[in-house]
Amino acid sequence: MNSVPAILSVFLLPFLSYAQPVTVIKADDVFNLGMIGETWVFENSLGDTTRIDVQPSPYPNCAVLFFTKSASRAYWSLGSGGAKVQFEICQQNDGGWYSSRSIMSGDTDSGGHSAPWKSTQNVGLVPAMPQAYQIIPPSGSSQGTISLISEFRSYNLDQALTFSDIRENPNSTIGDVSWETDSFVDYECVPYQSYCGNVLFSTQMEHCATPTSLSGGCVRERWGWAPGIGLISVAILSASTTWEGLCTLDTSGANQCYNFDQIDIRRVVLHLN
Repeated sequence: MNSVPAILSVFLLPFLSYAQPVTVIKADDVFNLGMIGETWVFENSLGDTTRIDVQPSPYPNCAVLFFTKSASRAYWSLGSGGAKVQFEICQQNDGGWYSSRSIMSGDTDSGGHSAPWKSTQNVGLVPAMPQAYQIIPPSGSSQGTISLISEFRSYNLDQALTFSDIRENPNSTIGDVSWETDSFVDYECVPYQSYCGNVLFSTQMEHCATPTSLSGGCVRERWGWAPGIGLISVAILSASTTWEGLCTLDTSGANQCYNFDQIDIRRVVLHLN
């Protein structure tokens, strides 16, 4: 009588061992307008900090992620000293969050040489293409990757810092930019709240001709969003023509080179002076 279950278990065990529950995380699980007023602090392996202040936007259903950093080699705008950006994201009907504008400036170029700059970017639709510049996907699953492949219309106004719509400004430059977001759920640990758990990841590829090609302007990053917490990590996968890293001037004026994994950022406990 006991031999039947034993025989069945031999056949069922390989299937049961691979039958993992599917985890789905939605955009509303990881970010909402109730997070406005929060401050998120990140560190890279070199001890540099990146700070994000979640700010209100003058536009409905939108929020501003205000990035500042402690060193030129730190995220955001790798290599540019004093770089900061008011990065606006807006929730669309599908529940996902998409970039709509960036108000950005810095004190140096990407090599750390003095060259102050500032500009405003607006993001528009490309006819017959789905909305691009997806930062937080509507949902992600542990069962596989969901891809959005599209283009966005980039409007840039040099030497301007404004929340005004620049799409009709005659001085704005206009260009269509390729975009891909690959979303999935996986496990990650960060120092903040000793969090270890499922994370909604979005791998973002901007101005990249193919998933594996390199070219000027091609940027790949992977952002991790944790339920109830918000953004907890950013990994730099490639920048322009390299998979390796960057070189820039440090505070002493010496040229230093860093691998991307040294400057990936992870959320840490907030310490305000």
